[in-house]
Amino acid sequence: MTQRYGKWNLIFLREMNKTLYGFFIAISLCLPACRPNIGLITVELEGVAQGTTYHITYLEKTGKSFQAETDSLFQAIDKSLSVYDSGSLISRINNNDTLATADKFFTDVFKRAAEISEFTKGAFDITVAPVYEAWMNGLMTGDEGLDSTLISGIKEITGYTRIALVNGKVKKEMNAMSITMDGIAQGYTVDRIAAFLEEKNIRDYIVEVGGELRAKGKNSRGEPWVAGIEKPLPEKTSSRILQAEVALENRALSTSGNYRHFIIYRGKRYGHIIDPRTAFPVQNNLMSVSVFAPDCMTADAYATAMMVLGIENSKKILAADTSLDAYFIFSNDGINFSTWASPRLEKILKENK
Repeated sequence: MTQRYGKWNLIFLREMNKTLYGFFIAISLCLPACRPNIGLITVELEGVAQGTTYHITYLEKTGKSFQAETDSLFQAIDKSLSVYDSGSLISRINNNDTLATADKFFTDVFKRAAEISEFTKGAFDITVAPVYEAWMNGLMTGDEGLDSTLISGIKEITGYTRIALVNGKVKKEMNAMSITMDGIAQGYTVDRIAAFLEEKNIRDYIVEVGGELRAKGKNSRGEPWVAGIEKPLPEKTSSRILQAEVALENRALSTSGNYRHFIIYRGKRYGHIIDPRTAFPVQNNLMSVSVFAPDCMTADAYATAMMVLGIENSKKILAADTSLDAYFIFSNDGINFSTWASPRLEKILKENK
C-alpha cells in the first residue's frame, strides 16, 4: 500500500477520527421476550483492509460465505477513496488529473461530507490533509515556536467552500488543494457492506471496520447486538477497558477520541485531532465522542466534528438533528473524567462504574 504521507502521517491520518474505541462484543442482553433465530446459520468474516481489521457477522439460511464479494468491495472502495493508493480516483484528483471523473463511491461521500461541513460550519472538512501533513512533519514548529506564516499559507489551500463537485469533476480554487476522505470513508465502507448484505436478503448482521459499526436485527439467540465504548486510559497503553455498553439496534456507531494519540510540543500535549478552521490541534475537555446515527458514514463524520466543536456546540447539533445521539467522555483536569449522554441514549446505555 502506498503511504502518501509517510509512516507516521499514515498512522496519524488513520487515527484522526477514531482510534478503535467503538467495537462490538458478545454480551448477553436476552430479555424474557427474546427468541432464538431458528433456521439461520451464523457466518463470521474477518480480515485486514483499509489499514485496519474488519469483522462481519450475519445470519443466513444456508450459511453462505460472502468473503470474496466483501474483499472485492473493499478493493473497489479503495480504488476510489484511498489516498494511500497512488492510482486511486482521489489520488488522481489530488494530482489534478483532468480526466478523473467521480464514480458513485466518491460522489456519495463527497456530497455527504459537504453537507456535514456546512452543517458544522467547517468543523468537518475533507480539505484538511495539508494541515495534518505539516504538523506531522514538524513543519509548523521551529526553534522560535509555531510558524504563523506557514500556518496562514496552509489555510489558504484548505476550506470546504473552496471545492465543489460539478458534473462529476472536482473543482478546486487552487491546484495545490488536496482532499482526504479518511474522516468518513470507513463509515461509508460499513454502509456499503451493510447494503450488500441486505441485497442478499440478510436482515440480521453487524459490520465493523476499524471500530466503525452498523447493526441490524438480532444475533442467533434473538438478542440485540451490543456495542462497547472504551474507557479513556492515561498515557499510551494497549489496555482496553469498557466504559459503557449499549444495544445497537438498526443503527450505526462511531467513536472519536483525542487521548491515546497526541503530540508533545515544548512540554504541552496536543491531541491528534485538528480543527480545520484554525489549523491547530483541538484544545477542549473532550476525551472521546461516540455518535449514533442511522448510517455509519454520518456517525463517522460527526464523531470527528463533535470532537472539534466541544460539548456545548455539539449539543446544538444534536438538538438540530434528532436522528443523532451522542455520548461524551470529558475531563477538566486530564485525570478524572465525567460523562454525558443524550436523553434518548441515556435510557438504554449501561455504564460500567
